[in-house]
Amino acid sequence: MRKRIAFPAFASLEGQMIQRLCFTKDNNWTQRKKKTVAIFQSILKCSPEKTGNIALLCRNDDKTTQDIFNTIFRMNQIESLCKVPTDVLDAILNNYLITISNSKRGEVMSLLGLFNRGLSEDLSRAVNDEKCSYIAMASEKAAINAEERESTEKFKACIVKTIGRLDDQISPADVIATAVYGVCLNELAGRYTQSEEFERGFKPGLIAIVLEHRAKMQNAEKNK
Repeated sequence: MRKRIAFPAFASLEGQMIQRLCFTKDNNWTQRKKKTVAIFQSILKCSPEKTGNIALLCRNDDKTTQDIFNTIFRMNQIESLCKVPTDVLDAILNNYLITISNSKRGEVMSLLGLFNRGLSEDLSRAVNDEKCSYIAMASEKAAINAEERESTEKFKACIVKTIGRLDDQISPADVIATAVYGVCLNELAGRYTQSEEFERGFKPGLIAIVLEHRAKMQNAEKNK
């Protein structure tokens, strides 16, 4: 049985040895790393005023720089060895950044580490002529999450438009909310909008939105 080839991670002993042997002789290697990370951080629109979880990826300490460079380097390798289109990788990275934005602050670098480990495992699979299953899973997840975000935005826009059309200012707010929910759900009819999670997330808050709309309408009438 052929021995399975392991693809060394940057942080592993083998990875560190490769860096010492192959990269330290290149006087431009450090500059290349910093430039690569700087381009990535410019895409994130990093600035001293940046807040939130993404700001953690804007730091310029050695560990953050190395972690970000490892991610970009690995994704370039994945693109070549796993034959993944650039737009698919872009979607995966965008989904990852959104996940970071919505995560707990202490989880950011752990998520980055898990992402890098998944990429490294796929590189090992690729050199062993196996399917790059991690990137395939990440691509599917990115597509599903993109659909969820699109459905959510469309649903919100539908709510704003439909409340103004259906609210007679007389019927109970919960009745109007239920009617609005039904109309917008039928208009979208997507896989995500049919889920119980979607209903739990939106339906209760619709009553508050109806009441807010009524308050605005009443204020507008008073100010005429």
